[in-house]
Amino acid sequence: MKKYVHGSLGILMLLLFLAGCQQAELQTASEESSVTEDQSLLTEEAPLERPVSEKDVMIKTEKSEYPTTVENITIVLTNEGTEEYSTGLDVFLEKEVEDKWFRVPMKEEFFTELATSHAPGDTTEMVFNIEDLSYDLTPGEYRATLNGLGAPFTIIDYKKNSSC
Repeated sequence: MKKYVHGSLGILMLLLFLAGCQQAELQTASEESSVTEDQSLLTEEAPLERPVSEKDVMIKTEKSEYPTTVENITIVLTNEGTEEYSTGLDVFLEKEVEDKWFRVPMKEEFFTELATSHAPGDTTEMVFNIEDLSYDLTPGEYRATLNGLGAPFTIIDYKKNSSC
């Protein structure tokens, strides 16, 4: 009788493992179609390179990774120079797809550009609201841009769970 129980458990474990692998394959196929989807939504190419700093001014995001469900991304600008640095308030996102960078579409096409000053030695935080995008964030490499500077970060899908 024990042989049958052990044999049944072995078969059950094998079936569960195979089902998990099929789910991972389906998820991979879904990700491949999302790359194609990204390409159709991301049409405006952006420069390949964007520095993270210039003239003693550095830009970065608060975190290096955010989940696809993020609501806000905080951009941190630090002026380590001796002169005041001026920027607009509008931050944009760009996404890398197949070694090219594309501007992520916004709901509003035009903004009233207000200027803000960053005094020497000051650090300023700006919050980018994801609801302003006309795009659903998908896993990949992104950068927040302000005044030609780019702060790289990664969007990841925390729900991913694959052992196959």
